[in-house]
Amino acid sequence: MDKLLLLALVALVSCSAPQVIPVKNSQSTSETVYLDYCRRIFDKIEGNGNRHFPQVNGKKLYGEVIILIPLYQDGTIYAESGGLRVRRSSGNTDLDVAALNIVQMSTPFEPIPQDLRSSDKEDVFEITVPFKFEQVEESSNNGSKRSLNSVLHLAR
Repeated sequence: MDKLLLLALVALVSCSAPQVIPVKNSQSTSETVYLDYCRRIFDKIEGNGNRHFPQVNGKKLYGEVIILIPLYQDGTIYAESGGLRVRRSSGNTDLDVAALNIVQMSTPFEPIPQDLRSSDKEDVFEITVPFKFEQVEESSNNGSKRSLNSVLHLAR
């Protein structure tokens, strides 16, 4: 896969790598592996975020924040050079810290799939995770009852 195509794929799924990592298989196989890996990480973070929705003094926090997760190939967080960090703040420090904590409680992540790894085990992959903490209106199955629920959605 050429570098431009790999970079376009990276931008498309909101995951990015600090360098172009050689891919061993065909484009479609590698794309599927990459998308599946990101989906599993996002699902794990989203589940924890919905179980531990951020709040301060009993008041739920809403907003959008983008978190950058640098990972070694074994799925552990790379802590040097800033490590796990806010890439774009929500404007609310409490919400930003809560998003970082949600990522931390979601670790460890599974290792980077073999098809996406480079030959250097010290390479760091960066995954950009856009959080959206929001309140949504939901109705019952028969449509008679409406309620407001607080949910975390990760843009995919």
